[in-house]
Amino acid sequence: MDHGSGHVVVDVFLGDRGPYLFQVDTYASIGACLDDDLARELALPVSGTTQNSDGHRTVERDLVDIPELRLGDAVFRDVRTLVDDYDWIGTRGGRRVRGLLGFPLFRDRLLTFDYPGSRLVLERGALEADDPDVVPYRATTGSPDVPLTIGDRSIHAGVDTGHGGALIVPRSLGDELTFASELRPVGTARTAYGTREILGAPLAEPLVLARARFLDVPVHVWSGGERALLGHGLLSGLVVTFDQTRRLARFVASSADGEATERR
Repeated sequence: MDHGSGHVVVDVFLGDRGPYLFQVDTYASIGACLDDDLARELALPVSGTTQNSDGHRTVERDLVDIPELRLGDAVFRDVRTLVDDYDWIGTRGGRRVRGLLGFPLFRDRLLTFDYPGSRLVLERGALEADDPDVVPYRATTGSPDVPLTIGDRSIHAGVDTGHGGALIVPRSLGDELTFASELRPVGTARTAYGTREILGAPLAEPLVLARARFLDVPVHVWSGGERALLGHGLLSGLVVTFDQTRRLARFVASSADGEATERR
């Protein structure tokens, strides 16, 4: 996998066509999404419709079924796929992103994002709940929300491999956190159906995820959603594995002797 842009992208074959660049997005709660230009190019028939939301606005979009989708040696058949305009994503490494692979696509396999090794690993097996690097997660919207602590506050945050920042939170949660400096405008967030102003400042308290402890985490605060989201800025030094059968997630950021590390 390539994550130099702050987003995970991989090469995908659709039948005997490709490779196409797809972004792997754990925030996407459908198996796959396809850019509308590519759907027309492949002449895939519409098989239904669904509601699609960017967390703020919801619209109706077409569905198509991809007979065969190949990622490395893994083959997925009859993949239900949402069609939308993904030109807003732009390019990664000079190549246009042609679609998204969502979290449910990998439901039958252990899914590992090895950020330090730049690898996406799919394998059979299971995580163990008593592993100190493993935490249970919730999937009320289809994507994973993991428990973490900020100072003495316990929250859940979605793991969003499509988000380039470290931690983004809704304004309601931002009002409750302690920052090392005043929140200031730092940019604009682009979603599928709009843009939102972002405020930013580093946390004054440590963030703890499983055994990994992070200091001075830069936080973005916005009014575009209701969930806190962890992104590339925090995940990039970790090896992250999901077991969707048991709803467990493993976050490994340890030294050679197995002791938990502290990161800035």
